[in-house]
Amino acid sequence: MNSAWFIRPRAHVSGVLALDSRVTRPQMTRVEAREIIRTNIGKRLRITFNDGMIRAVDIGSVDDEGFRHSGPDGDHPNHYWTRFEEVKRIHRKITASA
Repeated sequence: MNSAWFIRPRAHVSGVLALDSRVTRPQMTRVEAREIIRTNIGKRLRITFNDGMIRAVDIGSVDDEGFRHSGPDGDHPNHYWTRFEEVKRIHRKITASA
């Protein structure tokens, strides 16, 4: 296995599980996105979507095909539903103390 393509989830101090920001790859797999998002239900994640938009969204719920989340205005966390395939990258949460 090429270690340059291996991304290991890691816990951040705030308890948000996300990918190590030092590793980049063109597209997350559906399984990677699902597991990270499922682990962070009820938390805010910064996600890059396939259209290039980067949004901080609150995760509401997860099903087998996608996840419910808030919009850019921070509305209800179940307002939008997105397929896992639309997630390009999940960024580590940036805190004020970082």
